[in-house]
Amino acid sequence: MEFVHHSYSPLTAENEEAAYTMSKNFAAFTRSLEGLNAKDLIEIIPDFHNLSFRYRQFEEAVANGIPDRLMNSSHLISSLKERRPLVDFYETLGDAKKYPVRLMHHDCKISNILFDSNTGRVICPVDLDTLMPGKFVSDLGDMIRTMACSENEDSTNWEAIRIRAPFYHAILKGYLEGIGPILTEEEKKNIHYSGLLLVYMQALRFLSDFLQGDKYYKTTYPDQNLNRALNQITLLEKLESFLKAGY
Repeated sequence: MEFVHHSYSPLTAENEEAAYTMSKNFAAFTRSLEGLNAKDLIEIIPDFHNLSFRYRQFEEAVANGIPDRLMNSSHLISSLKERRPLVDFYETLGDAKKYPVRLMHHDCKISNILFDSNTGRVICPVDLDTLMPGKFVSDLGDMIRTMACSENEDSTNWEAIRIRAPFYHAILKGYLEGIGPILTEEEKKNIHYSGLLLVYMQALRFLSDFLQGDKYYKTTYPDQNLNRALNQITLLEKLESFLKAGY
């Protein structure tokens, strides 16, 4: 790998301008790969952002989970089951004409973008080990999930969890500018599903792991994955209200 001199990667997007820049550049990266056939690339992590697959994992975890953990999370299980229509919508993305398969980064965080130390301008995205075929919701949705939220996914400060409107608008604006004209009309029409799908998916994954005994995500205390799931469900509720209100 080539070492890029006079460059740096910030750890977090401190303001909406940084969120805009990050989103625009990841979108431009996808656009720059548009000439490649995404289906020719190996899927590095099969079903990574496959919501139908994650929901099946959740159902298996509920059917075979640890009994006391099932009891402790019954209200969260019900909340996730109520949102099963999100899986139905995700399955409509299988229409390749309306929702093309593209090469997506799949790990969109600002620490995966190199900036020039002298000018502050973006050099390029890095950390390409998760570059693989995906749908438009993947990168945009995860940026909304991680940057538009006022609290990180390990926070238990439930009352403080909210959608930061300036960040949400900046992420969306940057993505649309960066991706340019390659988005289909259906993708533009349903662009706001991106955050809903990715937040919901992460809630499913956290709760599934909790029910099965914390086999995937590292934890530092017994109920951490349960709290992470509650964090994401709370965020999902806030995002639903935000979008319903006209964002």
